[in-house]
Order: sequence, then C-alpha cells, then structure tokens
Amino acid sequence: MVRLQLSLELNYEVFEPGCDFIFNIHAAHTARQRVIEESLVINQNLRTLVETDPATLNRYLRVSAKPGPLRVAYNATVDLAHFFASPESISEIPVAQLPAPVLSYIYPSRYCQSDRLHKFAMREFGQRWQGYGRVQAFATGSCSARPSRRTPRTPTPRRSTPCSNRWVCAETSRI
Repeated sequence: MVRLQLSLELNYEVFEPGCDFIFNIHAAHTARQRVIEESLVINQNLRTLVETDPATLNRYLRVSAKPGPLRVAYNATVDLAHFFASPESISEIPVAQLPAPVLSYIYPSRYCQSDRLHKFAMREFGQRWQGYGRVQAFATGSCSARPSRRTPRTPTPRRSTPCSNRWVCAETSRI
C-alpha cells in the first residue's frame, strides 16, 4: 500500500461574470485507489458541482466564477493498492480481447500518436516473444532495428524520448 498526499492551488484573475471552469483535479475513487480524506477550498462563494465520468471514474468540478481573483485549492490523502504479479504470469492481450473500458486510452491524440506508435513498436519489438518481456523492452527503449530515414529526427509529440535515433511517445515509454 502506498499513501500519497496531494496538494494543489490554482489562481486566476476573472474579468467577466459567469466565467465557467471545469477542473479535473479531484482524486478518482477506483478499486485500487481509495481517497482517505480530501478538501476543496474556493475563495469565492460559488455553487460547485462534482461529477464522475462512469467510464474513467475521473471527477470533474464545475464552477461559474465571479469577476476578481479565483483561488481553488485541493488537498487529498490517497491510498494506492498496486497490482503485483510475477513477469512470467503477465500475458499480452490481443487487441480483439481488450476490455471495453481501456479502449478510449488507445486512440491517437496530440500527446501520443498511437497509430504511428503501433507501427514503430511492431517494427522494433514485434519479433520478441509476446508478454511482459516485450513490454519491458519497449518501456526501457531496448530497440533492435537500425534507424530509418522515414522516422523523423525531431520529436513530433511535445514530450518525447529518444530510442536508437527514433522517437517514442513519452506517454507510452512509462508502460
């Protein structure tokens, strides 16, 4: 069990009345993450609404601010129960068998071009045995192929990590 203490403060200057904000700052309540305690402090007297996305369990705070300074402070204590398993027992799941709740995470985005990343990953790691070892090789950047002219020399995503003169999306380099 890992206990985390989160603390954040956001400060804005609102110029027009009825400035709407949607914040994704609350810790999610999940099967492996338990919010022990939390507090939200807003310096303006505002009606707040916290909604939970049923697909991701992300919690969204909605407020309509008044003109003037807006300060939003959130604190939480969260217990994380990490899943541990021996690498040999972790198998790779074919795309056709992926659970529906994870599908939204594999779509391409401006942060990670997963369609291009998949081609790269298969070219670099597709020959490896399926399972934990292949994922670990990808995560640590243990590339086997030589650099290709088709691969850009500069990163396309904003945050990228080099891997044998190739660029891998930083979001997936932490698999």
